[in-house]
Amino acid sequence: MSDIEKLCLNIENRPDNNSIGHLTYLLNTNENIDHDNILNQCGKYLSGINLDEFFELIIKKNQINLIEKYLKNVEDISEKQLIQSLNITFDYLLLILTKPYDYWSLTNAMKLYFNSSKSVELGEQLLSYLIHFQQPISSIIDWLCALIDAHFSSFVLAKWNKIPLIEKFVQNRLNTFDLLQGLNTIKKATTTTATTITNKKTPDNLYILQRIHFK
Repeated sequence: MSDIEKLCLNIENRPDNNSIGHLTYLLNTNENIDHDNILNQCGKYLSGINLDEFFELIIKKNQINLIEKYLKNVEDISEKQLIQSLNITFDYLLLILTKPYDYWSLTNAMKLYFNSSKSVELGEQLLSYLIHFQQPISSIIDWLCALIDAHFSSFVLAKWNKIPLIEKFVQNRLNTFDLLQGLNTIKKATTTTATTITNKKTPDNLYILQRIHFK
């Protein structure tokens, strides 16, 4: 049995801060250890907040299998790491949506780390979950609002054939979940030559969705 295996076994039998700290240090500094086995065996004892170097490594190497194990097993994953995972693949979006987050930290991470070229695609994916009443509904709405806040220009500049799905959601679905997230009733829009959606906050921090008018 290797030293790493013994360390993981000790953590499983009797987790303590020193052992967990040592394992965290090894993950952040040693590229040659068995990351896969460690995440499977001891991931639930680790905090993602302390694993920035390790996570940056697996993102850099595009190791999707390790990203999946990381998301499934590690606790306290930062908003930055959740967003970085989406830059690689949307395959684990539903899993990511179950992770705890702070809304403003999520919005900031969206602005700083999410690939804006994928923002409309992510928005459509989130909307499709809502249209099909996929859980967790409240998290999906939060993520959608954070995405629009962070990458508003991407939605404004998106091809018009991308926008109707968002408008359909706004008109037919968003008011269904109004009470869940404190969203305002959507105002009926007037006829325009071309339309898109803008997301603004009112003084009481509720959301209101309006149309932009283009002449």
